Amino acid sequence: MILSFLDRFGIDRQKILYVVVGIFNTGVGISVFTLLYLWMKDFLHYQWIACLAHFLSVFSSWLMYRRFVFKSEASALIEYLKFNLSSLFMLGFQMAGLFLFVDTLHINPLISQPLVVLIGVIVSYIIHAKFTFSRFIQ
Repeated sequence: MILSFLDRFGIDRQKILYVVVGIFNTGVGISVFTLLYLWMKDFLHYQWIACLAHFLSVFSSWLMYRRFVFKSEASALIEYLKFNLSSLFMLGFQMAGLFLFVDTLHINPLISQPLVVLIGVIVSYIIHAKFTFSRFIQ
């Protein structure tokens, strides 16, 4: 019903679905980071916790984007490898952003991480649309 409403008004379905799935994935990622940070902050640096949270969230994100947003039927293995490559880039983006916010601007990691993730949503959409799920590179 909602998707037919979007179609009727010419709203790009893929971008809306990307945002909806991204909100879900972001919630999962932030929740995993928060739980791991609260559990491990006394013996593990926040950057290592962010890496661990990232890798725990990647597979779920790939499945959701592949099935619901890009509706891809390409080789799952190739797409999964491309998704991981894109995700590693985004991990670097997140690490740099966290360093900027936490170590340079002295903002708490629990505030910094969601900010970095939200900025990364735009970057991530462009990467996934143009590279990961692109029919150009299969």
